[in-house]
Amino acid sequence: MAIVCGRLSGLIVIDIDDPILAALFEHRFPQLTQTRVIRSGGRGLPHYYFRLPPELPTVETIRQHGIELRSNGAYVVAPPTQIDTGEWRIERGGLPRSLSARDLHELREFFASVNQPSESDRKLVLLSHISTDEKAVSSSLAVGFNRQENIDLTAYYRQRAPQIGRNNALFAAAIHARDNGISELDVLAALVRDHTEQVSAWAHRPEAPTLRQRESLLTIRSAFSRHPRRATSLSTIPQGSGLPDSVREKLLQQGQASAARVLDALYLSGWNDDNGRRFTEREALTICQQAGIGRRALLDTLKLTDTKGQPLFLENLPPPAPPQDLCPSNGHSNSFSSGEEKNMLCTVAARVKRPSDVQTHIASAKTTAHRGRPPRYYFLPTISTLCQRLRVQRSISAPMHTDELRSAKHYRQALHREFIRRRPGLYSRGWLSARLGVSRWTTLRYDDAVGIRVQPMYSKQQISWANVNDVPETQQDAPITGAWLQTFTGKRFPPIRALAKKLLARRGNWLLYITRIANHYSYNSG
Repeated sequence: MAIVCGRLSGLIVIDIDDPILAALFEHRFPQLTQTRVIRSGGRGLPHYYFRLPPELPTVETIRQHGIELRSNGAYVVAPPTQIDTGEWRIERGGLPRSLSARDLHELREFFASVNQPSESDRKLVLLSHISTDEKAVSSSLAVGFNRQENIDLTAYYRQRAPQIGRNNALFAAAIHARDNGISELDVLAALVRDHTEQVSAWAHRPEAPTLRQRESLLTIRSAFSRHPRRATSLSTIPQGSGLPDSVREKLLQQGQASAARVLDALYLSGWNDDNGRRFTEREALTICQQAGIGRRALLDTLKLTDTKGQPLFLENLPPPAPPQDLCPSNGHSNSFSSGEEKNMLCTVAARVKRPSDVQTHIASAKTTAHRGRPPRYYFLPTISTLCQRLRVQRSISAPMHTDELRSAKHYRQALHREFIRRRPGLYSRGWLSARLGVSRWTTLRYDDAVGIRVQPMYSKQQISWANVNDVPETQQDAPITGAWLQTFTGKRFPPIRALAKKLLARRGNWLLYITRIANHYSYNSG
């Protein structure tokens, strides 16, 4: 089945045969994508239908590499046409959008830019020459952009792909590039080919290069759908700040919440000398008590050891004081031996009823002498030394108020709040709980206590006969986070492969495989 385009039918159709140009069109004209959309059965790319008002002049057909504006003298294949295994189907129903004179002008400029792209589109348009042939995919992007600019980003992706998987590595690399000021177009130019050629580290069925390209486009677009996270330089950390977050997390994961609170209290008070500060237990206890931390937590902290079992706080005992002369005479020490001194004191006591001057001096010396054990001195390690001995990298220090040190619960809540405030994004509940050394249920309570907004996120995969095996064979094989099949009417079915094949067998059906992924966390300042 086909539809004639142009003035006869009043329809104009934009037929895109290249996934890169499809992404560029959606990026440049998001408002024009809100029209009737037909998914092609050949390449699986969209056809955008528009209505040409009678008052506008006739538009001629425009053909460029990978994209075509079909008008007079052209036609398009329409649903429910089926050719071999390909099926043309409705992706977005409704009436076609009516074009304005401004829309036509912008479309003409866009088609002209495909052959003569602007500087901002140059790198992305070069990707439109990727062929479906694997050899062409391997060599089509040898030129066209500054390779030196993307060497680190490519290495970032290739290093992580065998460890966390290709898609996760691509998303992480895109996030890293976004946060470091690299544009989406540059990321596409740098990573699409590498992601297409990257071999899976695990058992995986072979995929066509076009599917890999489309997957990379959607992943990178998802990474750039949110604003970059603001990075804080270590040089901006003010003097007298608390522990680095990396040290806090390390201590919490080791069950040393009291030690983290004590160290934060000491550092926040300004005890962060370059050579380490010498202090006594009494001095440290005075500061800790002001933050609501008890003596037991301080004593446990002073016994803290590093990864090698060595104490973090070097202990220093003062040398014993020299003996004092009990009976000085004219500024000179006496020369009596212990026996002579004893005989002299007994003689004086026997002759007088009232204490002599010597006895008065002895009594005074006894009352003023230091009693008890000598004080122990400790050296507070610098932050650099602390990071080195705990084997963590120095990071920024989230702002911490002394009131939040009074208990481990309030301390962890403050760290959780400041992390999400600084870096909103997608995180697994398990990772957030492991970061603080608590359970998943505890972080759920923390979200409510400190005002964290949690938004469930889902991954949507369009299912066809080519990838129907991606659906689990049984419901027990589905992800435990949640998964289901969904038709274009919104009806849901269990994620079972046999059921997916049955739904696909129905003529004109459209099917999605939806899985629950990591939630998106943000801080609700209100």
